[in-house]
Amino acid sequence: MDKQIDRKTLFGSYVCAEQPGEFRRHAGSLTQAILNGLWVVFEDIDKAPSDVQSILLPLVEGSSS
Repeated sequence: MDKQIDRKTLFGSYVCAEQPGEFRRHAGSLTQAILNGLWVVFEDIDKAPSDVQSILLPLVEGSSS
């Protein structure tokens, strides 16, 4: 983790689709891992931006996704 990690990288965002005016959901790396039942290891989580930390805290504490 570092200051360059943002919510879009971890959780995803909407991106433009092939047809103008349409959007599709692009899952981020953490979302993909959760959906596929994979383990995730965070290193230097204290270096992540505060908005990312506030989103990750419930997951780290054992809350369900």
